[in-house]
Amino acid sequence: MHVLVLGSETHALAVAGVAARAGHDVALANLTKTDALAPIARHGGLQVAGLLLNGCAAIDVVDDARHYADEADVIVVATRLREHPAVRSYLSESGARAGVILVPGGVGGSFAFGGLPTAFVAELPGFPLLADYDGEHTLTVRAVKRGLPVSVLPGGAGTKASSVLRDLGLDVSLTASVLETSLANTNVLIHPPLVLINWSRVETGSPFNFYREGLTSAGASLIDRVDAERQTVATAYGIAAVPLSQLLLRFYADQGMYGSNVAELLGTFPPFASTPGPNSPTHRYLTDDVPFGLVPLAALAGAAGIGVPTIDALIKVLCVLCDVDFRASGRSLKEMGLDGLDAAHIIAYARGETPPVHGANGSHSH
Repeated sequence: MHVLVLGSETHALAVAGVAARAGHDVALANLTKTDALAPIARHGGLQVAGLLLNGCAAIDVVDDARHYADEADVIVVATRLREHPAVRSYLSESGARAGVILVPGGVGGSFAFGGLPTAFVAELPGFPLLADYDGEHTLTVRAVKRGLPVSVLPGGAGTKASSVLRDLGLDVSLTASVLETSLANTNVLIHPPLVLINWSRVETGSPFNFYREGLTSAGASLIDRVDAERQTVATAYGIAAVPLSQLLLRFYADQGMYGSNVAELLGTFPPFASTPGPNSPTHRYLTDDVPFGLVPLAALAGAAGIGVPTIDALIKVLCVLCDVDFRASGRSLKEMGLDGLDAAHIIAYARGETPPVHGANGSHSH
């Protein structure tokens, strides 16, 4: 396949590298100018090491993705979540018709990309690969999420989307609804609570290990409370309320994750042993996981008439600490094309039964 990967973060490089090692023609681009991809362009690709398909991955780094978007069989959006509005506008203006895969989608990603002329919009609830990049030529895959849920709008394209992802070398499992993938995003449940617990370190830029020094008993309890509210929202939308601990074991049990609770799972998993904590209030654990994770999660809760007091309080406190209105800048029901819909209509839309008509800003009529 001709694969266009948008993004310059390590998870974008990992998808590009694994797809190229799987034999596909891969182009890598960023919508905003960056020097991060220059070494890859200079070397003509990456050296992939670690768990998957070790060897040289030929990757074409391009400045203008428009031509490649026209010719691509699939477009992988692996940017930071806060870049999604700009990416959506770009895809709309380019008229790209290839399938789009959000890696990851945050909460409500496929909804927010609705109304595009693309073949489908699929979303994953997290990074499919955990990897380290040396900044020059070598990408080392240190963990692979097994059975990562994938879902798609329109629903009838699910089989094709999951087949494409497997062809790219990713381990995915097709689910029935994008609500299921949105409500299985583990990052948004873990990162903001631990950032709050470690705020003095984050604010001052003091280095610390996120899942060792930063994972306190209070932090684990806060994660559990946020997860309990997320499960309540899932139940309201007819989605199996799979606990966070079960999701994590599904992803990583074969790679050494073990334990009976979230604290044990996160605190003992070998690939998390060297994960650095965020060093500023502009880290993606805040600027991605709050406005494009917790905010739309709370919005979906509101549409279903469900109270989520812990999530609401977490959003409010982090808004104050960061001096940013994450609710105003985040993913709203209107941006997702769900404004004015109740839970029953949102469920039907997610299943492809009654699609709203998206406007240019993501709003709808029905």
